[in-house]
Amino acid sequence: MASSNPITHYFKKPSTKPHTHNDERRETLRRTALETRAALPRLLSQYRMFNPQAATQYHLSMPNQVVKARSINIPPLDPLKCPGYKLSPDSNAMDTSTGAGTGSSERGTRIRVINGDTLDTASSIHRAPTVTEIMDTTFSPPPSKPVLVLNLANALHAGGGWQNGAMAQEEELCYRTTLSVSLHRHLYPFSDLSCIYSPNVVLFRSSYSTGHTQSPTHPLHLPVYSVLSIAGLYRPALSPDGTSFANNAHRDVTKAKIRLVLRVAAAEGHSRVVLGALGCGVFLNPPAEVAKLFLSVLSEQEFSGGWWEDLVFAVLDNAPQGKGGKDGPGNFGVFYRALHDRVV
Repeated sequence: MASSNPITHYFKKPSTKPHTHNDERRETLRRTALETRAALPRLLSQYRMFNPQAATQYHLSMPNQVVKARSINIPPLDPLKCPGYKLSPDSNAMDTSTGAGTGSSERGTRIRVINGDTLDTASSIHRAPTVTEIMDTTFSPPPSKPVLVLNLANALHAGGGWQNGAMAQEEELCYRTTLSVSLHRHLYPFSDLSCIYSPNVVLFRSSYSTGHTQSPTHPLHLPVYSVLSIAGLYRPALSPDGTSFANNAHRDVTKAKIRLVLRVAAAEGHSRVVLGALGCGVFLNPPAEVAKLFLSVLSEQEFSGGWWEDLVFAVLDNAPQGKGGKDGPGNFGVFYRALHDRVV
């Protein structure tokens, strides 16, 4: 039997894992991040009277909670300031307070759940105002507030892992928009009941699925969105079957987070809002219970009466191939069954 030669063994090349699709995607996204970081200063230099770096940190007061000095407490909504948007007739919709169908044009908001990307969904529900339209105070009629989108954020690191080629919802927002310049480092880490509101976020790149192409549009004519960044609980303890939170404290904090999001959206005057499956990705929150908690908070008296003209959940379907859709086990199916066509 031939013996092993220690000299030959020493000079053998170490084994390497073959490159996978995920490795290639990460490298592509790292390059996209570098391109974005290089493009942002040039883009921002075009804006003299428009500030994409604007940001406000809001928090929801809770007993014994310590918050940052510059964070603004958001009080309950004043019902006298509710715009009172009316429902269009829809006999299939269900009123959450009565369980009855809503066939008349009454005040309220009908929830929709869409299987889609956050920004693509936002652009599909309403035309975004451009930078020029927002800056022009003589524009008549003045443009409505941009669609507000929820950023499912990392509470410790601004933008999550976007500069290292990671790919989740927050990272995609940073690849495609100016969001990262408004996520100021002094605001991190933010507490369980804090969020960052970025009113002037410019979209300049297409989605990953269409190549992350930079828009040829002049910077002053690019569309503007507003973004609210909040983090779901990080890998909370779950029930034995994994379908719900293991303790009421996590349940209460999640409801408070949702309350904070809705208060800021309404107080800042956004009539169209795109929400998402908060914490239901790599943070491993239980989708069915999170969807249920969204419905519970939205059904509270504070948020009734028509605060929003359009309230949409953009939830990508993560079910196995062939098992997705509204009846499937993925996040989209779970949120669709819990929330779609509900009236609040």
